[in-house]
Amino acid sequence: MKGILASLPGGLAVGASVTAILVAAIGVYRWSLSWYRRTIGSRRDLASRLNQLAAGVTTRWVEERLGAPAFVRRVNLGTADVGREARTEVIYRTRHAWVQVLVDADGAVVRFSITVTDPRFRFRSLDLTLHHLDVKLGHSCFSDIKTSFGDPEGYSLRIGAHNFEYSEAYYFGNPGNYQHYVLSYNDCGTGHIEASAGGGPTGYQEGILRFNDPPCQESLVFDPMASYAAEFRRRTIINTLTILGPSRELADLAEPRGPDSAHVRVLLADARERRRLHRLMRRSNRRTLRAARRRAREASAEHAGRLTPVEDVKGLTPHGSEPSDP
Repeated sequence: MKGILASLPGGLAVGASVTAILVAAIGVYRWSLSWYRRTIGSRRDLASRLNQLAAGVTTRWVEERLGAPAFVRRVNLGTADVGREARTEVIYRTRHAWVQVLVDADGAVVRFSITVTDPRFRFRSLDLTLHHLDVKLGHSCFSDIKTSFGDPEGYSLRIGAHNFEYSEAYYFGNPGNYQHYVLSYNDCGTGHIEASAGGGPTGYQEGILRFNDPPCQESLVFDPMASYAAEFRRRTIINTLTILGPSRELADLAEPRGPDSAHVRVLLADARERRRLHRLMRRSNRRTLRAARRRAREASAEHAGRLTPVEDVKGLTPHGSEPSDP
């Protein structure tokens, strides 16, 4: 008994040391995991959290994965339906993407959009689309879309002076959980859009994405099989995925699909985002300057083509002097 009592202090000391080591190891592990998620593993961590989003969940579910929202406002999605309930738009800003959520009066998610802003964050749409659409947001082009369910259910194209958007909508019925999926280029995200639209129409809506009359001639129809459309789809990057929940109104698919640049541009996430915006502004300015110079050259050439040699008028020579006596 005395031997046991004599060894008790040493055993307690060993136990305390082991406990201290375990506590320290747990602390180091938690710190390392937090550091990994904030730095080199931030893209993988965000992809894991984005794949937990779903139409129909509550906003609290979304906030537990993305944090507090950056913007909240009421939107009518540009539709003119009388008596239709307006939606609440909630926008979250993450390090590598924008997330737009439309919420109904019960606080349930009607639809959500993921817009990638980091060109190195190649978020795959495979899981959220139930393996029907496999593209990498911010990297894949529209010509990379491959699906066994036929052509898109709708198109939307808008090439403006400052804003650009192109979308294709897909519907897979029961295999797709009766949800509607829209792949888009959003001008808040990374990537490039062929601003010339390949020489085709610069504004068009068709199918389930037609909500109003776009600013283009009705005779101009965006033909996905045309050569200009093939070139446009090949040069335009997909950076946004929008998912509309089952049994929801198609009007909830109206723009903006993803954040509205005019609304969210007041918030700059970090220095990388500022550099990206500066590059976009310089690119836009160069494009505008080239277009202005081209129009000036065309106008000058047209004016030069209209000029003819000056004929004798009222006895004047081509140089405007009196004719000399014979």
